[in-house]
Amino acid sequence: QQELGEIVEAGSAPVVSPAEFVRSLYLLGEIEESQGNNQQARQTYRRFLDYWADGDMDRDQVEHAEQFVGSS
Repeated sequence: QQELGEIVEAGSAPVVSPAEFVRSLYLLGEIEESQGNNQQARQTYRRFLDYWADGDMDRDQVEHAEQFVGSS
């Protein structure tokens, strides 16, 4: 979890490897969700959705994140 947190907080990550950066947001959200940290998971999933919600990639993950965020 710490490593994923470092990836998503790195300032240049979206420029260098945008797909990996966005997928790291989803994975971090999953970890936070599994640990019961639902508020933080929602924030992380929202960041993921800011990038991926309207795209064609990782639609299963987008659907999960949207459902989780919508359940608040």
